[in-house]
Amino acid sequence: MAVETHIQLTIKTDNPFEARAKMEYLKELSKLSNESLSKLAELAKNAKAITQLNNSFGFIKSFLR
Repeated sequence: MAVETHIQLTIKTDNPFEARAKMEYLKELSKLSNESLSKLAELAKNAKAITQLNNSFGFIKSFLR
């Protein structure tokens, strides 16, 4: 049985289009398993990991093709 929980987040931005995009990204992330979310959360806490992700995203994405 699935449990659905509603949460409220505050997204701060000067650009309303950016806020909308972030909401959509978060909706997609909510579909991930707890294992995947915990790994992403661990990466999100590390500035070096974020830099590596941004610098290597094209390479990472090439595995999806």
